[in-house]
Amino acid sequence: MAVLLITYLIHLGHSPVLAATLAGLLGVLSVTGRLLTTGLQRRMPAALIAASIFTLQGVAAALLPLAGRTVPGAIGCVLGFGLGFGIASITLPHLLVERYGTAAYASLSGRIAAFSVTDKALAPLGAVALLAYHRV
Repeated sequence: MAVLLITYLIHLGHSPVLAATLAGLLGVLSVTGRLLTTGLQRRMPAALIAASIFTLQGVAAALLPLAGRTVPGAIGCVLGFGLGFGIASITLPHLLVERYGTAAYASLSGRIAAFSVTDKALAPLGAVALLAYHRV
């Protein structure tokens, strides 16, 4: 989503300046999400925190086509989505070690990274293909 966010926000009717500003917030929001997660890990299980934040991120991404046409809606969707940025990098190692132990961490982490990197590389192509299909 981050790769095509500026283009999509412009497509929804926002100015290029607003679209770039909102997309630029993703970096700040990723730090905010990491701080929130770190603080909550003292009070709640890491799996519950990750599931909650990823659910918020998914809902925000799903609402963007509906609510993103207005400035407040776009801001809300980007805020919700942005909080999930960076969460996986701090919760995944914790969850893997907690669930499978340190001996299995490296091989599991490598397998997950292979799928994750492949998905991130193919996602923009998939989005463009969906757009081309939608226009037909």
